[in-house]
Amino acid sequence: MISARDHAGKWGLINHEFRFLPARTKVKEILESGRLGKVLHVRYLCSFANYTALISKPRGWLGQEENGGGMLGALGSHMIDSLQWWLDSTFKEVFGQLPIHIPIQSDHNGNKEIRTADDAFQIIGTLENGTTVMVELISAALQTENTWRLELFGTEGTLVMLDDKKVLLSAGNTPFEEVELVPDIEAPSSMTQIAARYYNGFQRALDALHATLVSGKKHPYLADFEDGHSTQKVLDAVRNSAREGRKVEVK
Repeated sequence: MISARDHAGKWGLINHEFRFLPARTKVKEILESGRLGKVLHVRYLCSFANYTALISKPRGWLGQEENGGGMLGALGSHMIDSLQWWLDSTFKEVFGQLPIHIPIQSDHNGNKEIRTADDAFQIIGTLENGTTVMVELISAALQTENTWRLELFGTEGTLVMLDDKKVLLSAGNTPFEEVELVPDIEAPSSMTQIAARYYNGFQRALDALHATLVSGKKHPYLADFEDGHSTQKVLDAVRNSAREGRKVEVK
């Protein structure tokens, strides 16, 4: 795809719209400002209170590895992209697990869905810049306080992002203070609830795409094919690690 893009002389961009959520762009701004100093470790957690749905409803293609299913691809790809974008560094090595906590779902009629794709993942890794990273997702939780929790531990400060809605910053050893974010963009009332869930980030991504097409200069927050290729190499390494039970270099 990169070769075809270059041959055609066109843009090759990827819909990583979560980059444009106000909380995530604020994390990027703070890191670029140097207020955290050198980032030593990142902990990035996602948990869904989805246990009841996993045992009572089919997952369909999302539960089938052969059909491209699995939470590593569905959301791990976005988490890895954001991490590499925030820290301006790529993964060097990973150790991963891809469990299927609910491998079989049965209904009242005795029909069964056999799942072959991960419904959770755990990744321990190191970036090329030396930052250590832990990335984790679980979807088989009965209850959870925060769906998303990001923690960055630096030599000059600490940052916490909660649910892509709130950013807390501690300079040195001072107490955490909430950082002001730009207001969310409200979805049109006629939009379905599922589509409206993505509107805040996606609309901003479309604005950045428009600015890119008009100016001929790529907006710095837009993900391109190189970003996608870099993320895919990490996903492949995590899958190899989980299959082989060892740490794997991201080549």
